[in-house]
Amino acid sequence: MDTIWESCLTQSELKEVTELFSSLSIQKVAASHCSRRHFVDRHREALIQRTSDISSVLDGLLSQKLLTQEQYDTLRSIRPHQEVMRHLYGYMTIWGYSDKQKFYQALKTNNEPLIRDLEEEDTIRM
Repeated sequence: MDTIWESCLTQSELKEVTELFSSLSIQKVAASHCSRRHFVDRHREALIQRTSDISSVLDGLLSQKLLTQEQYDTLRSIRPHQEVMRHLYGYMTIWGYSDKQKFYQALKTNNEPLIRDLEEEDTIRM
């Protein structure tokens, strides 16, 4: 095996990396990578149809700067909530994995029964 990359870490950097990895749920990360698509991409249709608390999700996305104030205001003016989610998915086309993970966490915090149900579906499919 050839060495491709080497790095030296300070004690504080090593601590940060260790804390980051310990905060991840290895099972959930492995499950999402097995299917090659992020949870929010795999469950787009169900999330659009079944997300009930979208206002709190939007608040979280704004505070994390995933939405601009203009995008936030636009989404807040749309009815019904399914249309809000469709427009939100339009904004998500430029988001990477970490941004989608923040969206997933916001959904999980504010729509836990739905997310738990969809996670169970993933487990059954594997």
